[in-house]
Amino acid sequence: MFDKIFNNGCVVNSSAAYKQIWTEHKYSYIKQSRKNFGILLLERGNMTYMTENGKIEVKPNDVVFLPKNSKYEALFHTEKVPVISYLINFDIPIDDSTFEINSPIILFNDKTTLLKERFERLSTEYMENGNSFLYKSIFFGCLDDVSALFKNITVNKEENILKAAENLLCENDNISVAEIAQRLYLSQSWLQKRFQYKFGKTPGRYRNAQKIEKAKFLLMTTDIPVNKIADSLNFYDAAYFQKKFKQECGCTPKYFREKFREI
Repeated sequence: MFDKIFNNGCVVNSSAAYKQIWTEHKYSYIKQSRKNFGILLLERGNMTYMTENGKIEVKPNDVVFLPKNSKYEALFHTEKVPVISYLINFDIPIDDSTFEINSPIILFNDKTTLLKERFERLSTEYMENGNSFLYKSIFFGCLDDVSALFKNITVNKEENILKAAENLLCENDNISVAEIAQRLYLSQSWLQKRFQYKFGKTPGRYRNAQKIEKAKFLLMTTDIPVNKIADSLNFYDAAYFQKKFKQECGCTPKYFREKFREI
């Protein structure tokens, strides 16, 4: 979905850039959702986004994507010093119904300060000269930088996310796909699509397939009754286990055990 935002050919209807110095403690998009897209770079201090999916902690040099129509509350930790951030707001023609991300997400940490210089210049030009040709040029250059940095880390980041989702899925039978998505600050539909693309199965079928592999090992190496194996692997009951086993293996657990021992 980020490709719809961060690409050189996107049509931008409007944009604005600001340097923000926060001395108050919070800003809310709870009662009224965000009207446009945003990219924030935190320069100094710490802040927290409170969303329906949980807390997102933001530290200096973090770059955060703020989706259009998202709802959240931003908390600024101003006990010691003001919080300073740079914000770019922009709007592009996009079908909101197909945009799956609905809460803030940290894209990456810009330790190179490449973006800080670009954001700072962008906010200065906007405040001094408004939406000039120079401002637009800097704005598109900034989007290009974000796009390049984002693409460099996307593959590894997605691999790590899907590995974390796989671990949660296989380690806890009671956790749902919706809960996994919530823990990882993802939309459920994105997780389901990317998981199926990587593993060839939906998360639910993948979990069952992993359990069936454990069942096959037990059937081959022990004399544990089928109903006990079903119970040990947290299947609803033996009948459900046998149904899922047959879907994966093309035969019943009993037949699988007998055939293996004939070899």
